[in-house]
Amino acid sequence: MAKRVTKAEKEKNIKQVVEWIIDGCSNNALENKIKQKFEVGLRQARNYKKWANKKIEKFYDQEIEFKRNKRILQTERKLKLLLDSKEVDAKLINSFVNLQNLLIKLEGTEQAKKVKVSGDEENPLAIKWVEEKTYVKPEEEI
Repeated sequence: MAKRVTKAEKEKNIKQVVEWIIDGCSNNALENKIKQKFEVGLRQARNYKKWANKKIEKFYDQEIEFKRNKRILQTERKLKLLLDSKEVDAKLINSFVNLQNLLIKLEGTEQAKKVKVSGDEENPLAIKWVEEKTYVKPEEEI
């Protein structure tokens, strides 16, 4: 039987679980990590996961925004890891650009490059967003 933890230890454990969730750990792997790290059973591991998700959800207020904000945190962490990387090549730059574009889309700060507006009597206003893609070929040397 696992020893009883204090409120401070429980909050510390929940913060650790929040970090693992932000890192993108799958549900099964997350439960296994919790069981091993905190020496608890499956039921308690699921409770820790539930409390961590509630903590994240409370932080972002809206349930719809929860998954998007979780993905933003994951993307920001990946960007930070890429920036800390010592080796710079075309693949790394492509990954960086793709993650930045994903972050821009998730945050809703994307600006339209070109907008085409057309219409007729049946469909008076049809808007088509045209985006420009940024891509660096992997074989190019920088």
